[in-house]
Amino acid sequence: MPQRKIFEDVNSLTDSGQTAGRRRPTRLAPVDFGPVRALLSVVLLLVLLVVLVGGMTRHTDSGLSITEWRPISNILPPLSVDDWNEAFASYQQTAEFRLQNSNMGLDDFKQLFWWEWAHRLLGVLTGVVWAAGFATLLVWRKVPAGWHTRILLVGGLGALQGIVGWWMVSSGLVADRVDVAGYRLAVHLLLALALIGLLVWYIMRSRRQPSELLQARRSRDNSITNWSMVGVGLILLQSAIGALLAGADGGAAFPTWPLMNGEVFPSDGFDLQPITTNFLENPSLLHFNHRLSGYLLAAFVTVFWWRSRRSPHWSVRAAVTWLTVLVWCQVVVGIVTALLAVPVWLAMIHQLMAVALLVLAVGAVFHASYPDTSIRRGRGLTGTSPG
Repeated sequence: MPQRKIFEDVNSLTDSGQTAGRRRPTRLAPVDFGPVRALLSVVLLLVLLVVLVGGMTRHTDSGLSITEWRPISNILPPLSVDDWNEAFASYQQTAEFRLQNSNMGLDDFKQLFWWEWAHRLLGVLTGVVWAAGFATLLVWRKVPAGWHTRILLVGGLGALQGIVGWWMVSSGLVADRVDVAGYRLAVHLLLALALIGLLVWYIMRSRRQPSELLQARRSRDNSITNWSMVGVGLILLQSAIGALLAGADGGAAFPTWPLMNGEVFPSDGFDLQPITTNFLENPSLLHFNHRLSGYLLAAFVTVFWWRSRRSPHWSVRAAVTWLTVLVWCQVVVGIVTALLAVPVWLAMIHQLMAVALLVLAVGAVFHASYPDTSIRRGRGLTGTSPG
């Protein structure tokens, strides 16, 4: 048997080791976030549409036109004259009809009905799209590691929002109430904003690879992060007070500025008893609080912008700058809305701008937490590379 030379054995081992070394990956394989990002983006658009139609439902006093909560069977609207008469008869049993809309006919009722029906239908459609999309991603094995819980959380918040929506509507169907409880309306809106903020955060995360986020986190600006988180909190507070104000129908009570019908503070601001009730139901105090919190938000964001100018990261500076610009635009729109006694079209613009403010504030938190360290400025506010 021919014997191999020892040098050939050593060289063979060396060559095989080098080959194995070349086969060993030098970096983590990129994660394909595209399918998940597409699903979350569609759900986000649907949630935004739900909020838009929900705002119209509130501003047109349509929320109590459907008196039962049947998410599945109510998908189809009344299809015959008898169906419409039955729905109208049910509405006629409410205090809102008896005390406020007793002169309303069937055609007027239909105008209310369609807004509330569209609001509920969009809510159900959002849930169906989420469930079908999530199931499809599971079958295709397109859910990245660690994202199952995130997607389930989105669905859980959406389901909770539906339950809270009926909890809100039911408050307007008891005793002699002609509107839903303002605090329940505020909870309903805040939950919708929380869902929007969560979706925006996840979408922004999905635009960066895990290795990129890990690297970016090392450059995190804790001060800017904390300031931006406070900004998110103030925007949510301002939105909650706005929902309470809408629930109390107090937006048109003071069509003057900067004074409130000639007063700095409304003289009937604490007329209700017990005194704490004023903070939830007194339209005068709520109007004052909404204005005051708006001024505080604008002042805070302006100082925030001044401090953020020292950030070495262009993405952070850009995010805070856009946030500041929109806050001051929102202040102007809010003042004009009050002066014009809250026309529906302007009230809807005001509400949509509040949602946009939240999106920009969440973006500021993200950019401060995961700064883009590149020097390129042509990639937009997200400052991200494709995932």
